[in-house]
Amino acid sequence: ADECALDGTEIGKFLTEKFVNDKLKSDMTYRFAKCSASEMEDMDGFLKCLKDSFILAVVRYPDGTANLKKVLSEVKSYIGYETLSSDCVVYLSGRNIDSIEKLRYEISSYKSNGGSGSGGGSGGGSGFSGLSNRFTSDSPLAEDKPQTIDENIFDDIDDVSWAKESIINLAQLKIINGKGDYKFCPNDSITREETVKIIVCAFLPDAEQANTTFSDVNDDEWYTPYIEKAFGEGIIRGVSTDAFGIGSFITRQDMAVLCGNIYKYINGSTMQTEDGSLDKFSDDNDISDYAKDSVYLLKKLGIINGTDNGKFQPNSDITRAEAAKMIYGLYEYLS
Repeated sequence: ADECALDGTEIGKFLTEKFVNDKLKSDMTYRFAKCSASEMEDMDGFLKCLKDSFILAVVRYPDGTANLKKVLSEVKSYIGYETLSSDCVVYLSGRNIDSIEKLRYEISSYKSNGGSGSGGGSGGGSGFSGLSNRFTSDSPLAEDKPQTIDENIFDDIDDVSWAKESIINLAQLKIINGKGDYKFCPNDSITREETVKIIVCAFLPDAEQANTTFSDVNDDEWYTPYIEKAFGEGIIRGVSTDAFGIGSFITRQDMAVLCGNIYKYINGSTMQTEDGSLDKFSDDNDISDYAKDSVYLLKKLGIINGTDNGKFQPNSDITRAEAAKMIYGLYEYLS
């Protein structure tokens, strides 16, 4: 580093920060090793390859969007943009992009699709426009699908084969993340705020934030923008008038309600479910009245089926695998 005078480069100031962990270093090394001899025929080329490898490694493993925004703000002239919204940073975070040219394309594509400064996201259909942005563009710059990740990114999902495809697809779409190196923890319960983040990333990426009255939602927490977006669009409520329920696990029926609200938000109305042809779950009496329409809507859409004994188990905490299965089912249906 001393010989290359890295402390005088744009990336030099970041190399000793905590977010430059072993995972990021490994990814950076992998990218740097792929550079060709012609790209590094002189010191300028060598440093360019080093800088590119670092920037793209941070995009994939930023350890928080604040770190990514800080790095991208430092190199904005190098990449070729003037401003970058927080929503765009969230959109880029965790993506496996293999060149600065493709990173530049992703930023400009996000902006041109209304991801920044468009004011979109309020009302029924407009908020869903961000969904199509999650798919690979037909542009030649993206023909190798840079956001696709290794299907073996998680090594602990073989035991939930019924949810494996949903988990992998949501991870490839950058809608969900793991909980550690190669770990998805499919059987862990999921909190209300974690659920809202996934819902927003999948369906409401460009929604406007709205102030809430929840006493347990602090302004400087990672989950606040997601809760404010979902609250502003009427997708979520709190566990009471003044508490969201931060840290509480979400039940299967409450997850169904969130998905039902998204369906109504996108379509402007709910689907009629009381047509006499839909079998009830054997524990129908345990399903709260406020959740029944959503539960049977998802059943009619084929998104949920219940357990082998015909139960829905509405009051059980939903697992991460079950949540992924339900959310991706809705995502695929609405797509």
